[in-house]
Amino acid sequence: MEGERNDEHFEEVLGRLDSLIRRGQPPVQPPPPPQVSEATIPVLTEIYDGPVIEQLEAALPAAPQISDQEKLEQAVSTVLPMMVEILEETLIKEVRPAMDSALKRVLEDLRPQIEGMLRQRLQTLPAQGDAESED
Repeated sequence: MEGERNDEHFEEVLGRLDSLIRRGQPPVQPPPPPQVSEATIPVLTEIYDGPVIEQLEAALPAAPQISDQEKLEQAVSTVLPMMVEILEETLIKEVRPAMDSALKRVLEDLRPQIEGMLRQRLQTLPAQGDAESED
């Protein structure tokens, strides 16, 4: 309730200030638009083809002519490394689990044979060590 009275009082004060400001000044009128005629607007319809253009064209190096074969080779040399990288990533993602599984199975199959060969070798080593100590 008190906030509403403050708002009303504020609006009243703003209204008085606005009327005082307007009383001491003449009304503001916007400036007139500039006078423009068709004669003041230039129309560009001609293309300059004077000696300056010829000199510039002569100074620029001529663009090399590239055959379709060369364009194709450039495109392939640009795209090929990206394609190879994508293919490698895809193959690694797809093939790696199968390779890991196959390697694990092979190691499991060979483990008894490797252990047997190691036991045999270890059993022959002490015999050689005993023979050396006897000398």
